[in-house]
Amino acid sequence: MESGNNIGLVKFLRRLLIGAIPAMVFCVAILYFALFLRPQMVGDLGELGKIRFDRAYCDSMYRPVLPNGMPLIYQPGDSLAAVVTIGDSFSQQRPNGYQAFLAERIGMPVSNIALDHHQVSPEQAVWDMVNSGFFDSHPAVEWVVVETVEREFISRWLAVDTARTTSHYPVVRQKSPDEGADSRGLAGRIFRQGVDWLKLSAGLADSPVKSVRLDRECFTLPGKEAMLYFYQNDLVCLSATDGEIAEVAARLSALHRRFAARGIGMLFMLAPDKYELYQHLAVDNPYPARPLGSQLLVLDSLGFVVNPLPELSRRLEAGEKDLFMADDSHWSAKSAQTAASLVAAKMLAR
Repeated sequence: MESGNNIGLVKFLRRLLIGAIPAMVFCVAILYFALFLRPQMVGDLGELGKIRFDRAYCDSMYRPVLPNGMPLIYQPGDSLAAVVTIGDSFSQQRPNGYQAFLAERIGMPVSNIALDHHQVSPEQAVWDMVNSGFFDSHPAVEWVVVETVEREFISRWLAVDTARTTSHYPVVRQKSPDEGADSRGLAGRIFRQGVDWLKLSAGLADSPVKSVRLDRECFTLPGKEAMLYFYQNDLVCLSATDGEIAEVAARLSALHRRFAARGIGMLFMLAPDKYELYQHLAVDNPYPARPLGSQLLVLDSLGFVVNPLPELSRRLEAGEKDLFMADDSHWSAKSAQTAASLVAAKMLAR
């Protein structure tokens, strides 16, 4: 009887072990991801696509160019500087955002209003601020620079309610230096990223990061000098109709007039997408051509529009590398400097 019980116990333990193998493999895979892969998945494209890049390259791209170039980060109740910037992620590239170089060019401090884009687009927010009298309570403001990334330009501006009035501005709260990362939140984030990596590795999910080889070296990322990695949403809006561009131009002009009536100069900057800048260099490109950037050059006639695309294209053809970061969807510090110079030129010419 005892021998039979032992045999039954052995069978039970064997089944338990066999059943636990998948869970053990999963845990080992997540641990491997956390310890060995995740530290090299740098840049927003590395994080999104779970791609290993070179951390030294990433660190060099994010190394501050200016010693004290940080813009003033607005929080509700703060005063605003004479120059205010509002935009999407291209406006939040601290410490090498275009605002840092703009402040250096014009010799004036710059305040950046960082908004929670999950609650409101920066385009709608700036209209809300004008309609509700936000800038009337900040008489020191002389200039407002509004920025929109190219792929979202048409959809966001067509979606703006120009008549809406609200005093709710979802400004992102800045953490104080003594606020450390929540270890539980970090652990959960690593676990979710590990699961995403497993799905991508097993072909159970499509990567949000696309890649194509270029006909020349455009980056200094070791081993990937001629590879273009870009965010899939660069392919969402390939072109626009003349009617859409005309409607957006009318809305931009109306906003410009509203600021002018308050004695505030407004500039609008269009941030080109990575795919837009490099697409003509792609070898055997499986992705569609995108003429949107060329179409939007017509907006230059408005006078208050700043479009860095032509100057960045000129520098690219001259052989300049790393105009965008190889592992990121955003432009590099050198292109941020170009954008700042173009904005400063408009301001100083007033």
